[in-house]
Amino acid sequence: MAEELLSREFLDSVGAAFNRHDVDAIVGMFTPDGEWLLARGPAYFGTRLLGRDEIRSFLQKRFASIPDMKWATLDRWSAGTKAVSEWRVTGSDKNGTRIDLLGCDLYTFNTKRLIVKKDTYWKSHEVAA
Repeated sequence: MAEELLSREFLDSVGAAFNRHDVDAIVGMFTPDGEWLLARGPAYFGTRLLGRDEIRSFLQKRFASIPDMKWATLDRWSAGTKAVSEWRVTGSDKNGTRIDLLGCDLYTFNTKRLIVKKDTYWKSHEVAA
């Protein structure tokens, strides 16, 4: 049986880089023109980061503003070059504001296991009408 392109262990290594706040490792997991759609932003898709420089800048700011940010993987699976990671993110910003949210990432990888697109979704604390 052929080894699957995006094994659970490989997906765990992506999550581990985020939990280490290893910006260089994370950025290196993206293609040079990789795209990351953030959960929040002014457009219907959130905010779009394009390329390693924009992704690096965002991560540096994010980890500086939420220094204890951690993700607990709840589940992950893949099919071909697509993968999903379900997680719970926790942390506190420098003002003491706490985050504790469920979310998921929808990934598209290339055949070299580099991220072409990462689309992030997470719950919010807004009251449903």
